[in-house]
Amino acid sequence: MPASIEVIFIHFIKMLVIPFIAFAIVTGAANLGDSPASGKVGLSRLVFFILTSAAAVSLAIGLGNLFKLGVGILFISRHCAV
Repeated sequence: MPASIEVIFIHFIKMLVIPFIAFAIVTGAANLGDSPASGKVGLSRLVFFILTSAAAVSLAIGLGNLFKLGVGILFISRHCAV
């Protein structure tokens, strides 16, 4: 059975996007060098990252609860003896 588009998309996110973002953050931090402002910039970027991540997670959980995602879907494990 071929993989669904959702599974392919999640694999794409894990395989490509997350490492790309991590590489961009590390490269940007390395290019700052040893300047006195690097600590302040790094701290502000870390706070920004935490706040935007928290907002994204809160929005996703809120919309998931609002639209009742998964209600009415019967999940059956292949490993269950029926």
